[in-house]
Amino acid sequence: MALISLLVLVLISPTGCSADPGPPDLVGIVETVSFLDDGGATLLVQGDPDDGYQYYLASVRVGRDTPVYLTDGSRGTPEDLTAGLTLKIWFDGPVAESWPVQAGAGRIEISEP
Repeated sequence: MALISLLVLVLISPTGCSADPGPPDLVGIVETVSFLDDGGATLLVQGDPDDGYQYYLASVRVGRDTPVYLTDGSRGTPEDLTAGLTLKIWFDGPVAESWPVQAGAGRIEISEP
């Protein structure tokens, strides 16, 4: 059992998430942020329609416990998300195909512009 636990730890990055989450669902700039009473936030994120991602404009719900990673790889919080930041976002759960699309974030990385 200890060997299995060690193998699991080796396969996990130092941040506690899998080393390769796959390609993000959206890469874009935060246009607006609305902080919520529960510690989360709602973001309007605008990407470039020519980047090849399926979505380029989304209203994204960020929960209090959503993994947010800063540019140095350390763990952040929804409070670190501000207008003007470039984000990589992986959606979690269903995507409402409205305009803009609406989805919950499963993971967010703050990128250098």
